[in-house]
Amino acid sequence: MFHFNRRFRIYFRTRSQNSRDFDRTFWENKDNVKLEHIQEITLYRLCQEGLNNIVKYSSATAVSLSIIIRQDIQLIIQDNGKGFNPAKVKQGFGLKGMKERVDILCGTFQLISREQTISPGQNGTTIKITLPRI
Repeated sequence: MFHFNRRFRIYFRTRSQNSRDFDRTFWENKDNVKLEHIQEITLYRLCQEGLNNIVKYSSATAVSLSIIIRQDIQLIIQDNGKGFNPAKVKQGFGLKGMKERVDILCGTFQLISREQTISPGQNGTTIKITLPRI
């Protein structure tokens, strides 16, 4: 068993503490809903890449990561960083790889980002991912 909750809670805490001082919120699967191994691994990798991108590029002071499991699985990663124009981003492995992982499981990937030109407090990036339950 992969133990997604425990592994990611440790990773999230360690990565955010070692990289930058920012407020962090992590909602986890406290009901211990059983997911398939491939779903747990995919969620872990998506969260890992999302947090890595925040630390490397966003200059965020707050990060929120939510995993909501009902009829489907929703992952929401948000930051209040400087944002970017998704149309101008080079297609590196980060976001492209995240989308490919979601596509493999027949999910949806939505990226919303507001550049720093917008009023203070309205910047940042949100990634919303929905995966079907298997």
